[in-house]
Amino acid sequence: MKRQGGFTLIEMIVVIVILGILAVSAAPKFLSFTSEAKVATLQGVNGALLSAASITNAAAQLEGKADGTLTNGGVKVANYFPTADADGILKAVDISGDLKELTTAPTGTDIAWGFDAADTTCYVGYKAAASGGVATTKVEDTCS
Repeated sequence: MKRQGGFTLIEMIVVIVILGILAVSAAPKFLSFTSEAKVATLQGVNGALLSAASITNAAAQLEGKADGTLTNGGVKVANYFPTADADGILKAVDISGDLKELTTAPTGTDIAWGFDAADTTCYVGYKAAASGGVATTKVEDTCS
């Protein structure tokens, strides 16, 4: 009689168990990529907000406009920094894609964006400059 080649049931079960163990140990690493990508997005937008505020501040000082609308770019400023609205910081920085404006701005911000319009644990925010102060940003990056 000819002996047929192949795997025994025991060998197949051992391979499936090993693959299962590898999958269970590797899954958390792959699942954290989503939250890491969200945090990286927020950090990138934060950098863009800070840069736009600084550039707008320099332009406002060059034009001598503490309050009003800049000639170049049409960005609305108050205290030499962009205002926290569509005519101010949103004209200086294009925030689009997956980020949505939060329905309620978290404490310490005038306007904020996150991946969910109601999530106050994963967002980037902007606070316009007070008199004699500077504009600030805030990142809350406990994203899941």
